[in-house]
Amino acid sequence: MPAVASPLETLLALQDQDVLAAQLRHRLAHLPETAALAEIEGRIARLDAAIAETAAAREEAAGRRDALAAEVEVIGGRIERIEQQALSGAASYRDQEAMAAEVDSLRRRRREIEDDELEAMEVIEPLEAELARLESARQEETAAAAAARAALDRVAADVQGELAGVLAAREPIAAALPDALREEYERLAARLG
Repeated sequence: MPAVASPLETLLALQDQDVLAAQLRHRLAHLPETAALAEIEGRIARLDAAIAETAAAREEAAGRRDALAAEVEVIGGRIERIEQQALSGAASYRDQEAMAAEVDSLRRRRREIEDDELEAMEVIEPLEAELARLESARQEETAAAAAARAALDRVAADVQGELAGVLAAREPIAAALPDALREEYERLAARLG
């Protein structure tokens, strides 16, 4: 026949269960998998910022390239109209000379703009390569985050299972204490931690 535990023995057994529960809660709050996941998420955040910055620089360069291309088109249309007017024969010799000078000036300007457009395109290429590299790195980090999250979920579930077992074992021990003693213990435990 099992010996009946004294209130002091029961109280000590309850305290043991509470210590185990506190240790498991602390372990759950400080899992290394949580820190690993936070580190990966920090790298993803930094990659997102770099992607946004690089994409903005690329868009700015692309906008400049497009504006220059539109300007080249306008100048090309102007040259074509002047040349057609000169070929129509309706203009005087002096007007034709002025038109030829204007066409030469417009062609020089178009070449300058085309050079600027090429420079803008040269800026875009490395930005696109960097953007592809950053997005690839982000995909890798996202996969690593998913794996870290799965590992964290597994470990946390194990610890929570242990904690549930400890709390379940605690209930009959607490119920075995006299009400006044259990209430005093709970009050002191809450106050003293």
